[in-house]
Amino acid sequence: MNSIADTATGRFTSTDRRDQWLIDRTREWCMHYIQSDWCYRINMAAGTIAFDFAVQADADLFRKITNRAPNLIACS
Repeated sequence: MNSIADTATGRFTSTDRRDQWLIDRTREWCMHYIQSDWCYRINMAAGTIAFDFAVQADADLFRKITNRAPNLIACS
């Protein structure tokens, strides 16, 4: 990705199997719905995930959806 407009971050418990499922679901949501460039970084030791977006509107939509959907990791 050439430029990052915004980054959304979330927290999880690395030892929780459900959280691994939530990470996968959140990544799949991005692959399906975000048309512009994006990438993600996971820090398992810290229990954080960061999604970088090339378009600000995509980051805003992502935050809105993840904070409402119980099957995604809530990101701010």
